[in-house]
Amino acid sequence: MRMREKKCRLLPRTAALLLMVSLLVVLGACGGGEALGENGISGAGEQAAAGAGGALSGNDGAGGTADGTDGETGAEGEEGAGDGVGTPSFSSFKAVDIDGNDVDQSIFADYDLTMVNVWGTFCTYCLQEMPELGEISEEYADEGVQVVGIVIDVLNEDLSVNTEQIQLAREVVEKTEANYPHLVPSIDLLYAGIASIRSYPTTFFVDKNGNLVGDVYSGARSKDKWERIIRDTLEEVR
Repeated sequence: MRMREKKCRLLPRTAALLLMVSLLVVLGACGGGEALGENGISGAGEQAAAGAGGALSGNDGAGGTADGTDGETGAEGEEGAGDGVGTPSFSSFKAVDIDGNDVDQSIFADYDLTMVNVWGTFCTYCLQEMPELGEISEEYADEGVQVVGIVIDVLNEDLSVNTEQIQLAREVVEKTEANYPHLVPSIDLLYAGIASIRSYPTTFFVDKNGNLVGDVYSGARSKDKWERIIRDTLEEVR
């Protein structure tokens, strides 16, 4: 028996916005800017030819499909390397959180491991797992682990911040008690690989320098499963 996987796909408007950003990444690199990695990740000395798609493709979790309809996959999904995973780095960026506070790569510095959860206010599966991510954030802080969210659907077509969506995101965070930082996807973050993500939630891990650690995970998971993944990934950075 096959079960519905717990992930959502992009709404058409958001998909079009991120496609535009992906194209800008490629065109900017071809025009003499900093080269992109083979998976669309900014990185000196690498070729831009492969474009921005697939930078943070993940392992399927146990829900919805890209057009917002429900698809079917295995109940758990693999926990090996995800398709198209490159070596994205979030080691140098500037952004703001949903409360307007400035954020940069120093947000990672005080923790051995940061769990980065990319979510959208439209995504039921994202919202369902956020309460437990809030618990993980509290319970693992003393072990050198933090959780950081990136809200994907808070930008207008011109990449300015949509204040109504920001307010909705704040309400979601309050209701789900996901009391950890939630970032607005700045150009820096989009270039680092966020623009290539097509299903939500997508979760990945970085070390204190912002370097990708372990696998990239597509879809929601239970708290128990995330705890096993966190423990395994912690071993890679210690």
